[in-house]
Amino acid sequence: MATYKEIKGTGIQFLDADPANPLIGQVWYNTTSSTLKGTTVGGAAIGTWASGGTMNTARAQIAGFGVTAAFGAAMGSTGTITSNYEQYNGSSWTETTNINTAGRNGRGAGTTTAGLVFGGWPRSGATETWNGSAWTEVNEMTRGANASQSQAAFGTNTAAIAAGGEPGTTYFKLVENWNGSSWTEIAELNTGRQGASGFGITTAGFIIGGYNPTISPNPTSFVESWNGSAWTETTNINTARGAAGASGNTTSGIFYGGETPGGKPANTELWNGSSWTEINDMAVAKLQFGYNSNPSTGSTDALAAGGETPSYVGTTEEWAAADTTTKTFTSS
Repeated sequence: MATYKEIKGTGIQFLDADPANPLIGQVWYNTTSSTLKGTTVGGAAIGTWASGGTMNTARAQIAGFGVTAAFGAAMGSTGTITSNYEQYNGSSWTETTNINTAGRNGRGAGTTTAGLVFGGWPRSGATETWNGSAWTEVNEMTRGANASQSQAAFGTNTAAIAAGGEPGTTYFKLVENWNGSSWTEIAELNTGRQGASGFGITTAGFIIGGYNPTISPNPTSFVESWNGSAWTETTNINTARGAAGASGNTTSGIFYGGETPGGKPANTELWNGSSWTEINDMAVAKLQFGYNSNPSTGSTDALAAGGETPSYVGTTEEWAAADTTTKTFTSS
């Protein structure tokens, strides 16, 4: 809570709902909730989507990592699985050294100078590291030949979590931890699923949405939080979906795009540490794109590269936001 003294002399708007994209320093009175609110620096970010450069190879089911200004997109499907790897510098894409094993629906973590790509179909448990110029095959995931595609993942190139996935028709609760050199099985999810998304670090993260035909709706709105030792069901997203993008951490993050039971939404949802709020939509509704689940940027930076609309596309959308928060003011 903040006090009236902080906004003395500031012009106030009277609105029946909180603005979707308030400016820093904006103050308004919500006539529906009878509360005085304002936007200040710090907290969950409120931003917009903008068009970026076009990939050299249009594709979906991409393993992505990095930040908007330095992003890596590995593997995927063009109708045929690929080993293609491209890097984005914030304005244009460059094809560089391919990964060793082609696949689709794998996951990534890290940066464009120290990256990690793992899982996918038909890559088994393949894990590869990237040093900025070359890919190296390292220790495989514990699930080996039954390695799932469409896992949810979060973390960094030296400390990552891979959760759920789909080996055939089985929806895994299995979770694995990467310590920089090997994978270890840890506590399982409460609800097995594939095509979920995630953000956070190995001691504090979220698994969001995904598919499981034994629950309704499918895709699901379920969210589970990880504290480093156990999974707990927490606040659901507003729009149930899978094959979406996610970026951030457990105090500030966004979840966007994907597929609902009824189609492909362009929805973006903001996590502020306690609840989900629907904010500015993507320009184009799509799913199975490459995204940067980067814990260090919170909800201020995100990217959606390629994907399905339903055709394969190479378009890029960039999310940018000031680091802001909405406060409720009191009279003291």
